[in-house]
Amino acid sequence: MSPMINGVSYSNADVIVNIMGQTIAGIIAIKYDSEQEKKDNYGAGQNPVARTYGPKKYSGSITLDVLEVESLQAAAPDGDITKFPPFEIPVVYMNSAGLIVSHKLKFVEFTKNMRDTKSGDMEISVELPLIIGDINWKA
Repeated sequence: MSPMINGVSYSNADVIVNIMGQTIAGIIAIKYDSEQEKKDNYGAGQNPVARTYGPKKYSGSITLDVLEVESLQAAAPDGDITKFPPFEIPVVYMNSAGLIVSHKLKFVEFTKNMRDTKSGDMEISVELPLIIGDINWKA
């Protein structure tokens, strides 16, 4: 990595997430990843002679303020966010220096609808697991 050029990196405040055409203001966290299954194949000797590749796997979750979840639920078929058809989630990182990075989560669905709160909570956040069909890391 180069030394600081403009001194500005990305922060959570720079993340813009859009779900079904709506920018989500009450986003607390988003995480997503892709994993490529790989395996070394062995023959004669101690070192691998080839490598094979299995399926790619994607996973993630989004944590939203409960008001955002209730808004999504109000728009969901039968009030159940797990019944939304597959959708995309564009994730844009845009810092104050104007540097933009975009990723696109594709074929996304919510797999769980839940709430969790306890005594003393001053805010209610909801982590919703996602099933993801593909991630475009250069959207």
